[in-house]
Amino acid sequence: MSLSQPLLDLPLPLDIQLDAEVFAGETRESGALSPSRFHGVAADASVDCVPSKSSAARASRPRCESGADASETPSPRVLFPLSPRLQAHPFPDSPAANLENQEKIRRLLTPLGVGARSKVRRSSGQHIANLVAMGPISQKTKMKTIQRNSNAEPASLLKYIYVALLSVLMGATDGLSLGSIIFPHDDAHPNNEYRSLGMSLGLFTAFVSNFASCLTSQIPHAVGGAVMPAIPLMAAYFEGFGTENCATVMIAIPFMTSCIGLMTIASGYFQIQELVKACPFIVFGGFIATTGIQLLQFSLSMVYGKFKTVTSTGPDGLSVLAEPAFWKFAGPPALVASLVFLVPRMLPGRGLTFLMPCSLFFLTIAFYLALFLQGGSIADARQSGWLFDVQTPNGTDFLKIWTMYDFGAVKWELIFSSRFLLATFQVYILTLLTSVSNIYGTAEVTNWPVDIDKEIRAAGMQTLCCGLTGCFPGNIVMSFSVTAHNLGVRSKEFSWMLAAMSFCFFLFGSYIIAFLPRMVPACVLMWLGLVLASYWIWDGVGKIYGAEHGVVVVMICVGIFVDMTHMIALGVMLTLGITMKRMMTVEVIREGYTLQDRRSDILRTENDMDILEENGVNVRALRIGRGYLSFISASALVSHVRHLSRMVTSGEVAPFYILMIEFQEVALVDTTVLKALNELLALGRAGGFHLLLVGCTAEVEAAIVCFDIKAEVLASYHGQMHMDQILQQGRQVLSYAKQLAAASDEECQSLLLIGCRMSSSQAAISSMNLALEFCETYLLERAASQLDDALGRVREISISNQSEIAMAAGLQDGHALLPLFVDIHSLLAGNYREYDVSLLEELSHIFTVQEFKHGETIYVAHTPHVEGITAVPPLVWLLSGEVEHIWVGDEDFDKEFGTHFKRIAETCGVKRYQRLEKAALAADSFQCVGFFQTSVCFFAAMEHPGMLMSVLPSRCVLLQHQHYQKFRRERPKAAELLFVYLTRKRLAESARLAPRPMLTF
Repeated sequence: MSLSQPLLDLPLPLDIQLDAEVFAGETRESGALSPSRFHGVAADASVDCVPSKSSAARASRPRCESGADASETPSPRVLFPLSPRLQAHPFPDSPAANLENQEKIRRLLTPLGVGARSKVRRSSGQHIANLVAMGPISQKTKMKTIQRNSNAEPASLLKYIYVALLSVLMGATDGLSLGSIIFPHDDAHPNNEYRSLGMSLGLFTAFVSNFASCLTSQIPHAVGGAVMPAIPLMAAYFEGFGTENCATVMIAIPFMTSCIGLMTIASGYFQIQELVKACPFIVFGGFIATTGIQLLQFSLSMVYGKFKTVTSTGPDGLSVLAEPAFWKFAGPPALVASLVFLVPRMLPGRGLTFLMPCSLFFLTIAFYLALFLQGGSIADARQSGWLFDVQTPNGTDFLKIWTMYDFGAVKWELIFSSRFLLATFQVYILTLLTSVSNIYGTAEVTNWPVDIDKEIRAAGMQTLCCGLTGCFPGNIVMSFSVTAHNLGVRSKEFSWMLAAMSFCFFLFGSYIIAFLPRMVPACVLMWLGLVLASYWIWDGVGKIYGAEHGVVVVMICVGIFVDMTHMIALGVMLTLGITMKRMMTVEVIREGYTLQDRRSDILRTENDMDILEENGVNVRALRIGRGYLSFISASALVSHVRHLSRMVTSGEVAPFYILMIEFQEVALVDTTVLKALNELLALGRAGGFHLLLVGCTAEVEAAIVCFDIKAEVLASYHGQMHMDQILQQGRQVLSYAKQLAAASDEECQSLLLIGCRMSSSQAAISSMNLALEFCETYLLERAASQLDDALGRVREISISNQSEIAMAAGLQDGHALLPLFVDIHSLLAGNYREYDVSLLEELSHIFTVQEFKHGETIYVAHTPHVEGITAVPPLVWLLSGEVEHIWVGDEDFDKEFGTHFKRIAETCGVKRYQRLEKAALAADSFQCVGFFQTSVCFFAAMEHPGMLMSVLPSRCVLLQHQHYQKFRRERPKAAELLFVYLTRKRLAESARLAPRPMLTF
């Protein structure tokens, strides 16, 4: 029996060391545990496949110490060393065993399905059998597996009843408390019936939210209720309707809630929650703190009707705190709320989940016990203000939430108004914020897999259902849901039971309202107000910046004394002001350098290198930081350039002819930045330097051109282009640099632009590299126009040196290799004690001089069948023409040599088909350039992940690897001389190009 057949019985442990991360990643990517990856190994064979730790060995085939042919078996990423006991173990094929053991496997794999990163190792109690017997597993099945095995055994029916009852009680306290404040009231219009109706609506909201959650939510332990921060905001807005317009409020509630539900559903499709989550935390904190203060006001007004607001200076304001009657009514709930608030802070981690419901229960018992001991009656307590002023119901009149609509008394102009739309949008934003926070928080705390966007749409459906049935916005409540999860809830049965109990509470809500003391919902509101306001008023002192804490305090004052709309607007404005001030302190210029510090990829002669080394200070460059370049940073950029100009005038720094500004990391610019570029152009005209912008994106380039800035677009590469087009535009850029150097400063003072990285299917040149080549060409051409006589003398010296070296080495005058020998002689003569010029004659036998046509390949990997091109790259020097070195690394190199080349490319920022080096020499230069960076692969006798191509007809010196090997054996002293030259040459070039990162090939 082979391993491709199901291994169904699980009595024995397997000797398995499973890489959980790799296995889980494969499962998620493929959706299946493919049996084909493990077929072909006999079960009775002695198999000992040991997985290697290296990435290369993981990709290779397993090392099997058996007679089986490992080449016939696909290499598994997860290898199973089978114990001898498993070889003789029978594998039953019954369907019952299949189902039972697949269930065991799914339970075992649950940690892997959620992306565990730990290693799952063999233990005595851990039985893992055929992991491939499960077959394909869909995402839905995996989600159900995770949900089914998230924790321990499923909760019993009694536990579900207990948890549902507790959840309903917690939700009822919020519903009653928040519902009691939704309708406006005062002494002249107590509106007791409407306030009672509001509490019934609070209970009904919990039922509708829980029922809708059963049908739409992905979270089985979700507990719904009124959206707590939204109800006080609605209540504050409805106060503006007036206490005599409760009929209008009753119509406005479902209308506003339905609109919020529709907008929340739309948010789930358009991912508006990301925008909402981007709301400044300080603004959100100020809003929450103000909501907490308002809840405290509502609670005091509920328990002692004479008190209205803290902003009043009359007898209904803070002056009531001096009245003994106030403390008679407000003292007990304030004491209990303070204890419930303080105890968890003083005793953290003590499992005080039931502190609030238990406190409310004992507060109610204490009230009725005191009433009984004093010999009072329910009517006396109601008349004294201890109970809500509603009649004791004769039955369950739950239909009143619909029968109390009075359309004739509705003032429709209050609903169809701009203020109502604005209030609806504000409540929608707060509801969405609360929903996203509750959903995300519940998923994170309980480790439950949730599609946030889908759950946002479910929250919108719940709110819409609440609106269509006439109640408040309702949604999942994080604290209640986490409590239910911690008590063992894992299935949808709990959701249906919760909905049923919520409906029972709603049916008998009239009795609850009639006999519930005012201090009970007031206590809940006080506690909630303390929770919301505590962090932002005193906990945050010293933990957040003083300016941000000041914004919160200002928002609280505006929210209390003015309104919530102005509070939010002011909070956003103040936060933006603080942000702008801080952003102005961020350095917009990340780096400044000259051409002495950074060079292009062009291989140049010693003379050219000396010129660039001496005149590199005449080109300055500034690198702009990543992101959006706005008006905040524009002035800093202009000020920096103006300061540089003043330093040039005063002689503190050398004058510069080109100011290069790197825009590679700038995504967008605003109009102020475009105006600043005009100012920089003016500074350039006054200071005699050209302004070069490098790496502009298509959007930035279009903005500059459309702004009517005097600009010259030298190269604009924002898409795929043919290699010939790239080379042609590159030559045009260099030709313009020569013209610019020959022209006077007054004639060429436009903004110069070089676009993003140029790329094609065959070649790529970075915009930064092209800009550096432009600047180097400018400096060399400028120096050539001023030093023609000196350069002529250099050419004469070079020819004279060639003649002297040819005579000393015994070579013919005019030998093709003389420019290379001059380079060797100049580097080693006087610097290497064992150098002997006569050895150059021996070296002439291993070099070959070849001529290449336009577009002809000098070397490319994977082409051993092409005549004249070997697998190992040659060392190449250029005598005349133009040659480019291009990176063509691909997956084949990674398979053969690991990830070495890939990591080099990533470190140096090299993309595929990007140019690494370039060399160009005129035919009459009598010099050589090189060698190209192929030495590492040359000496390692391995393929090189690059291509050398002749862009123009070229003449090159080549050193083939096989010739060098033979020469090294036959003439070791001359070979040692060559090796010293090659090493010192590479070292000298590395020192000149520092700190530019070099590719080591």
